[in-house]
Amino acid sequence: MSASKPISTVEATLTLKAWNLLREEFPLASEHVTPSEDGLYLLNIPIADFNGIGRFVLGLGEEIKVKGPKTFLEFLRKKAAFFAE
Repeated sequence: MSASKPISTVEATLTLKAWNLLREEFPLASEHVTPSEDGLYLLNIPIADFNGIGRFVLGLGEEIKVKGPKTFLEFLRKKAAFFAE
């Protein structure tokens, strides 16, 4: 996805599995990840669209803890609700 400027910045905590998959699927995202002291990885990335990162997050369930923004969390809730119908 691309845009002239980001619509938001997503913050999340990744497990090692999620971090490895992120590097494999989106190598340029690596510059937006920093290791934390507890063995997890902190993602703080500007995004142009919620769909790409939403697919990634929903596909990894327990491997990613999204911290914000609220608009992205609401986007994820709506997508997840679709599967509960």
